[in-house]
Amino acid sequence: MPDEIELKLRIDADDIPRLHRHRAILDHLSGEPKTRRLISTYYDTPDLQLMRQQINLRVRHMAGGWFQAVKGRGQALAGLHQRMEWEDIISGSEPDFSKITDPSLAGIFSPMLKKALAPIFVTDVERTEWLLSLADGTIIEVAADLGRLEIQGKSEPISEVELELKQGEAWRLFELAADLQKDFPLWLENVSKAERGYRHLSATPLSPSPARAVELPETTPTVQAFQAIGLECLRQMQANQELTLLANLEARQYMHAAIRRLRLACRLFRCTDPALRSEVQWLERLFDNAHRWKEPGDELLEQLPASCRERNVVQERLDRQRYSTERRLFDALSSQRYQSLLLRLGIVCTKKPGKDDAEPTKIH
Repeated sequence: MPDEIELKLRIDADDIPRLHRHRAILDHLSGEPKTRRLISTYYDTPDLQLMRQQINLRVRHMAGGWFQAVKGRGQALAGLHQRMEWEDIISGSEPDFSKITDPSLAGIFSPMLKKALAPIFVTDVERTEWLLSLADGTIIEVAADLGRLEIQGKSEPISEVELELKQGEAWRLFELAADLQKDFPLWLENVSKAERGYRHLSATPLSPSPARAVELPETTPTVQAFQAIGLECLRQMQANQELTLLANLEARQYMHAAIRRLRLACRLFRCTDPALRSEVQWLERLFDNAHRWKEPGDELLEQLPASCRERNVVQERLDRQRYSTERRLFDALSSQRYQSLLLRLGIVCTKKPGKDDAEPTKIH
């Protein structure tokens, strides 16, 4: 049961040919690229029992054979997906429960659940794979998927790149993504194909995500302490990004708080990456400006009686300023500059510290 570590990114379908020719691919290519069709059928019960237990069951037809995968609980952070995976070759198009032998799954795949399982959605993609070998021994599999998700008689496009770590450290995935992003747009994707399908079936709405406590031993080295705090800020930013773009005020406040903590952590822990510090400050200013014209403006209007002749003038000016500052914020969160910031933060927060960074510091 190897753990799967991969970075998911959305890409415009028109840019996939540019990926094929990118120097970061060609300079490190090991062997020939492979292109094949993957048809994957996902199974669950009518009441989505597997989804509720954070388990995915998939049967895939590929290269004339059948492959079954069970993917377990994990986490997604800035597009980096880490989760348990059990994969087996099977003899046909239906799930083979004799292959599901891990004790941690025995209580989930009960006889009643097995009987209730049925296909719930299908992904059909053409996948091109490249195996990259870096000079330091890192091995990364790059997969470009172009196709569609089919569910309940509807279809939506799939166009994405997956960078899977076969050997080495996770920060290399962020580094490769940042290199690719210099030449064409990429967007970090926290939602897997399975999660995209389940969103059509589940009525559970997105909800704003507050900060989570970061527990650190007193002798945590300085850089590792910063990385742990930075990763939690990154998680909270990503968790609230979609709702912030939908103008959810609570989600925007949580995202704003995460960025403020990140900027403060950069300062207190003396982050030595000037580009990261500068970009965090850029993003914080955008949130500050949007906030400045929201709540204080409401308080000002409350002080003006409805009969005041200037109230409408003030309201109109406030509305213009609010629209302008929020438009700039939303444009920033949709920009490649913001995606580049997330990738840079991913590198800084997952790269193992060097010898000069290992001195412990007390956390008060």
